[in-house]
Amino acid sequence: TEALTALRHDGATMRSLLASAGIAVLAAGTDPFRDPVRTLRKPRYDAMEAYFDRSGAAGRRMMCGSASVQINIDTGTGAEPDRRWRLAHRIGPALAAAFACSPDRGYRSLRLANWATIDPSRTRPALRTGALAEDWAEYVLDAQLMLLHDDADRCRVVVDPITFGEWIDQGIAGRRPEMDDLTYHCTTLFPPVRPRGWLELRWLDSVPAGLAETAVAAVVALLTDEEAGDRADRAVADVADLWAEAATHGPEHPGLASAATTLLRDAAQALDRTDGGALLAEAVADVAERWPARGRCPADDLEDRLRRGATIVDLADPPDEVIRWR
Repeated sequence: TEALTALRHDGATMRSLLASAGIAVLAAGTDPFRDPVRTLRKPRYDAMEAYFDRSGAAGRRMMCGSASVQINIDTGTGAEPDRRWRLAHRIGPALAAAFACSPDRGYRSLRLANWATIDPSRTRPALRTGALAEDWAEYVLDAQLMLLHDDADRCRVVVDPITFGEWIDQGIAGRRPEMDDLTYHCTTLFPPVRPRGWLELRWLDSVPAGLAETAVAAVVALLTDEEAGDRADRAVADVADLWAEAATHGPEHPGLASAATTLLRDAAQALDRTDGGALLAEAVADVAERWPARGRCPADDLEDRLRRGATIVDLADPPDEVIRWR
């Protein structure tokens, strides 16, 4: 609660400063106004763009015109890491659908769909057996090698397809990977849930101020409250793998809508049991009824406003503090 309160106040300060400079902040998963043009020039990103460009425009759209809410959560101790690893994947499609906010022709979350078309060896979900360490080790070894990196921060695209595991076995021009190469390789992998000593959840679209904090609270409640987590696991039994459907249909998919509504209601109850969680619980419960319970998501509201001719100024988050998104 304290972290989210600080985030809300910091966000208000940043929006106010940006507004005074004539900059509007639009919280959406993809940019609906501008073509993707990269402005940051570094060897890593030059090489990444070249790598992704070989398979189409999706990589450049991701690098230059997308945004997400990424939640970093402790793995916990004992049996918790495997439980949270599994659950973070299983609730992903339903909640990604509930908070989808990047509409495009045929999509509620174009951002999520975009990721799915970029080199699946590094963007597909990493969940396999449910054992975090085993799943991640297998994923890392099976992913295609993207870049060769050196101490001078130079990067070279790997042209001939080779996995990291094959690099270990075969080498590249006499060079075999060292620990620094393994570490760097892991930074080029982008699954929906990425372990980094904690769990980095990457499946939420960027959403408007206030709603972002609400989404974070809901996800954290489900992953840390054991009772809510058990109920969530049962609620998503039929939709836990529907990543493509979440991106395409959002809560228009009846199964995802039902699961998302249940998840958010259970998250609200879990928050209500915690100190200082009453306002967050009310906000999460409100989201459940406003969107997935009605088969809608923020993308629908955004699309409706765009269709009526809204400009970026109309859609921008207000510079003042936002307690509840309306």
